[in-house]
Amino acid sequence: MLSVLFFVLLILQFFLVILNLVGLPGNIVSLVLPLIYYFSSKMTFWQLIFLISLIAAGEVIEFLIGYYAGKNVGAVKGSFFVSVIFSIVLGIIMAPLFFGVGAIIGTFLGAFIGTFLYEYLVTRDKNLAFERGVASFKGRFMGTFLKVSIGISTVILSGFYIF
Repeated sequence: MLSVLFFVLLILQFFLVILNLVGLPGNIVSLVLPLIYYFSSKMTFWQLIFLISLIAAGEVIEFLIGYYAGKNVGAVKGSFFVSVIFSIVLGIIMAPLFFGVGAIIGTFLGAFIGTFLYEYLVTRDKNLAFERGVASFKGRFMGTFLKVSIGISTVILSGFYIF
């Protein structure tokens, strides 16, 4: 019976990781479950530390890729933060579309739109704003892909640790 509970918790951990696709901190929230595993003696302290380190690395990698993708094309500092805000907002707004796939589209579209609008307001150059918006989109996509990959690997490792 306890094994079934841990299996259900692993599935929940996986779905929490998927929240990263809509711009929410799914990996961080999914750390609650390894803490449960640790306190139920299904995981050692060092296994828990390793999972926490992986999640932290995923967060840092996502942030750095998104930031440097815009910076490489000369985006101003504020556009990165605006792109993150737009990603979250559009991810949430578009979530009901296409059976939830709209949230993923909204997240990446939000990165582009947020950067484009901010850059256009600052530079008044549509072409430059478009180029920087595309770079922000690419950075958001790559950062999110890597972060979700790391999150899924933590779910797999959790499964190995507890079974």
